[in-house]
Amino acid sequence: MNKFFKFCDVFNQLSGLIQMIIWIVLGGTVLSPIVICAFSSEGSFFRELCKEWRLFISDHSFHCWVGLLVIFILFLVNRILHVRGKEAGPPALSTFFHRFNLCIYYQVISRIHLFEHDFEKAIRAKMSNPSHYISIDDESVKEFAGHLFSMIKETIRYITGADVAVHVKVFRKSGGGVVPIEDALLKTYWRIPSDAEKNRSNKTGARRRRSEESFRIQRGDAGRPEKLVENGCSEDENIKYNSAYNYVFRDQLHFWIHNDLKRAEKTKKYASGSEKWKDYYNSLGVFILSPRVLPGSDVQDDKVVGVLVVDSKKSGAFEYEMMRQLMGYFSHRIYAFLRIFGGVPISDNTEECEVII
Repeated sequence: MNKFFKFCDVFNQLSGLIQMIIWIVLGGTVLSPIVICAFSSEGSFFRELCKEWRLFISDHSFHCWVGLLVIFILFLVNRILHVRGKEAGPPALSTFFHRFNLCIYYQVISRIHLFEHDFEKAIRAKMSNPSHYISIDDESVKEFAGHLFSMIKETIRYITGADVAVHVKVFRKSGGGVVPIEDALLKTYWRIPSDAEKNRSNKTGARRRRSEESFRIQRGDAGRPEKLVENGCSEDENIKYNSAYNYVFRDQLHFWIHNDLKRAEKTKKYASGSEKWKDYYNSLGVFILSPRVLPGSDVQDDKVVGVLVVDSKKSGAFEYEMMRQLMGYFSHRIYAFLRIFGGVPISDNTEECEVII
């Protein structure tokens, strides 16, 4: 199995090289007649260009028509995907072509299968001794959760072809009982950094992204990007805001995907108070961790655990429909994992806190 995965890694790298070669060939096909005509001294440039193209088409008419048909079909599919996820922005061309690499689907399905086995293993271990209370902050639980999150990262990396980071944020609150989401703080439980971030940190000693930031959810108009920028989120500078987190608790879909955050920020569709977020990601997906919520239904505060987040420095990293389905599955599984292990008080610095469940 591991040997096959290594082979698939090599194949993925070769597929990227093949894509580049295809574009070079297509570019050469288009540019060659232009270059020939530019250096030709006979007649006008445009007349010679038309002549060269007529000769080329007459000699390769079948290939030309097939090529144009393929390009049209790919363009049409890409437009359909763009329309379905219009608010998210179109996927990058490399992301779009990556989906035609058949080898990735075996890897994705295999990793989902392995993820399901490990998830069931953790659930069986907990259910075999239900009277033994253990929190999500127990080192053994966090270690296993990190393993599950790493598997999610690898699965997303294969399906998108992009270097991604995955992290889970959970709601923390002081005291007992259930409080409204707006009165709780969303804090990072565990984060799996991107490969680029790890390599940069290992080579240069650069600090990795901060995981200590806290976020407060704001519903209604107050949580919209333009209002967040205008009003901020809190008098406490340590409490940040992120319109994507607000969106999933307000919108009917309860998830948010975007492929160009810098552009979204300029058009007032995204706002974040995180430090230097632009240095780390430009594509973002946020998915609510809760039981299944029907489209158009309100989120029940007492059932929500937090959010599952995936991001990438690459613009256009995510294909909307594929990410919606795949991350939807993972968010349900992570919710179940945290729900089972998160029902008892846990320590948050010097305060006694717990996951809102």
